[in-house]
Amino acid sequence: RSLGYTVPDGIVPIVPIILGDDMQVFKTWGELMEHGVYTNVAVSPAVPEGQQMIRIRLMSTHDEEHVERILDAFSKVKSGVLV
Repeated sequence: RSLGYTVPDGIVPIVPIILGDDMQVFKTWGELMEHGVYTNVAVSPAVPEGQQMIRIRLMSTHDEEHVERILDAFSKVKSGVLV
């Protein structure tokens, strides 16, 4: 949330980052891949219009370094920094 993304409240193993637009989801997904972060997409009609999202799966094997790498990639994507 502090990076400017819409993330619902709650602690869940699959974290939804709502982007609200199919094209924005695919653009963000591709840029995250370029930064070495694999995510899943959920776009319409699988989700309601305006709720399109990137989903991140967190596991107990992820450590703080992994989470920091993911957050760094999201920060770079948000600010337009490419690899």
